[in-house]
Amino acid sequence: AAVKKVLELVDIPDELIIKHGAYCLDGSPYKYYIQRATEPKYQSDYVIYFQGGGWCFTAEDCQKRSLTNLGSSLNWDSQIMGPVLLSADALVNPTFHG
Repeated sequence: AAVKKVLELVDIPDELIIKHGAYCLDGSPYKYYIQRATEPKYQSDYVIYFQGGGWCFTAEDCQKRSLTNLGSSLNWDSQIMGPVLLSADALVNPTFHG
C-alpha cells in the first residue's frame, strides 16, 4: 500500500491576500497545503496539487459551494493526508517521490 504523507496548512500573510485578492468564495482567506521534501537534495523542489471541484457555474451553485470546504477555508484542518500524487514511495510515485 502507498504511504501517504502529512501536508501542513499554510496561512498566506494578510498583506498578500489583500494585494492579490486571494479569497475563497465566502470571502475567507485563501490557504494551501504543503508537503516538504524528505531528502535534502530536493528541499527546494515542490509539487503543487490543486484539488479539483472548486469551479461553479451559476450564482446559486457558487453560493452553495461557499458553504463547503471547496468554497471556504474557515474549517480546513491544520494537517491533511496527501494524495498518492504526493507519495514518497518511489514505486507509487516515480516522478515526484523525493
